[in-house]
Amino acid sequence: MAEALKKHLRDNPSDYDAMAALASVETALGELESAEDHARDVLRHDQKNKSARKTLAEIAMRRNNHDMAALLLNDLGGAQSKDSSVLNMMAMIELKRNNNTGAMSLFKKALRLNSDDLAARMNLGVLLLKYRQMDQAAVEFERVLKSVPNHTDAKLHLAIIQSARGQRESAEKMFRQVLSVDDQNPIALYNLAVLLKEDGRYNEAVSYLKAYLRSTRGKSSDNEQVLTLIDSIQHHQNARGEKFSDDDIESMAVADKGASSESKPEKVATKNSPEQNSNSRPKEASSTVVKSNEEAPPPAVDENKSTTDDDDISSLEKTLQ
Repeated sequence: MAEALKKHLRDNPSDYDAMAALASVETALGELESAEDHARDVLRHDQKNKSARKTLAEIAMRRNNHDMAALLLNDLGGAQSKDSSVLNMMAMIELKRNNNTGAMSLFKKALRLNSDDLAARMNLGVLLLKYRQMDQAAVEFERVLKSVPNHTDAKLHLAIIQSARGQRESAEKMFRQVLSVDDQNPIALYNLAVLLKEDGRYNEAVSYLKAYLRSTRGKSSDNEQVLTLIDSIQHHQNARGEKFSDDDIESMAVADKGASSESKPEKVATKNSPEQNSNSRPKEASSTVVKSNEEAPPPAVDENKSTTDDDDISSLEKTLQ
């Protein structure tokens, strides 16, 4: 798309709508400097161009300059905007400010204005899942998948909910679907291994944990949790008279030593950088999404904890505490 727009602009340099579209695509590609140049060029000729303003707001968010992003979005109506993508980004800013109640209200308002805003729907689902409103969260992810059947993040989140509900067959199928298009997805690798381990399919579980350790997208500080799970599986295998081979142990040690370092694997995704899943659709400034952590497994939903249908986040926090 970027190349097609650049070619078009070489022949039509005054097509500022196309230039604004290019800025949005470049933002999705992470080419922020070029995107900013193009967006500002548009605004020099068309100060009211909303697409360029939204692109600059997303660029500011990607640079963690949320005050600047809020200023740009306020010029487009802010929390009173009739544009669902503006409300979605305003909600993202509220999340960064730890105002979860305000964020949830804005996500819902965005969806009342535009029920087809998949970014806002994903974000609402993730926020509901964070506060263990699993039934409501599942509905949002199912609606996303109805519109975009291959939406990876929606599948991952829904599979985690299904696993917590004991719907193992459905969860396993969904994790495998994700891995069929992204065989190094660490969230799917880890959670599928947990599911297989709980079903007593130890050898298969270990194979996915080994794949996680070999993955360049895993992080070394995650490996302790992964190796702990492997150790637990080994304990169960020993109890059944089964053992790891020396090659298995050596390959896992090598993978552990060679993995990159950063954060920690947990068993559920709660994404929070303003990006959209690249496996499902183009990223746009108008569809910023709370991102599930694609570089580490997500934290486990504890099905033993109580849930509530109350939309008041503060009361939910008290319940969970």
